[in-house]
Amino acid sequence: MIEGGMTQKDVANHLSKGIATIKRCWKRHINNQSLNHRPGAGRPLKLNPVAKMIISKSLGKRHQSIRRLSEKLKSKGHSNSKSSVQSYLKKSVGAKPFKRHKQPKLTPKHKENRLLCCQKYRNWSVDNWKCILWSDESPFELFILKPSK
Repeated sequence: MIEGGMTQKDVANHLSKGIATIKRCWKRHINNQSLNHRPGAGRPLKLNPVAKMIISKSLGKRHQSIRRLSEKLKSKGHSNSKSSVQSYLKKSVGAKPFKRHKQPKLTPKHKENRLLCCQKYRNWSVDNWKCILWSDESPFELFILKPSK
């Protein structure tokens, strides 16, 4: 792109990268250096393959925080920190942090409408309720046994 006549700033905007990144890559290109990451750059992760497998398998579980996952690994004898688990999830697995939004609480108007509805239909019989089509039902089961492993 630069050889085609674009400025470094235009290339940076086109690729959504910083100007310093484009300058560094261009300098390495001019000096006939490789643009690949150099091997051994940075401290290696302290996680062993078993710990990596445990982290990867627990990725899809709900309510699984990095802190809990780190404590779980420590209880199994793997020495690590919360930051090492976080960096592995970010770099190797490509997972991003996610925090679920809380549901809004009922407003006083919602509560009043519910009370009016209850008072309106308080004296209905079972036969009256059988005539209603319940289209928003969600199936759920009581006393579900979890499968044993």
